[in-house]
Amino acid sequence: MIFDMMSASAPLASASNYDIPSSLRCTEQALLQISHRLATIGLFAMIAAWALLYRGQDYHWPVVVTFGACDVGLCTALIALLIARRQGRRGGEAIGVLVFNLVFVALSLQMVVFSRLDLIRAAADKFFSKS
Repeated sequence: MIFDMMSASAPLASASNYDIPSSLRCTEQALLQISHRLATIGLFAMIAAWALLYRGQDYHWPVVVTFGACDVGLCTALIALLIARRQGRRGGEAIGVLVFNLVFVALSLQMVVFSRLDLIRAAADKFFSKS
């Protein structure tokens, strides 16, 4: 017997089979979990950078890890916030993790810039010198 796609015994894929808001909610929750975990990685890497700075050792690799993890975490939190706002919710958890990641991105960027401040000053002096 030939399977008839139009018969009542063969259900077709329709919009009623897919619950779009719940899949968006699951996506938002997954993005929030990723953002939280990357923020934790960034926090521990920043603590390692501060410990290495205190001991007078090279601390650039934990700062780079902090920047990378918190930057990706910032992006995932922003997407989760957009999904929450699209569904008509405030997205308080997404805002919290977004601010946390933003603070650690700024801290790590500040540590990189200030560690290279002598090079920046030397380049500026060379550029603006009258020779």
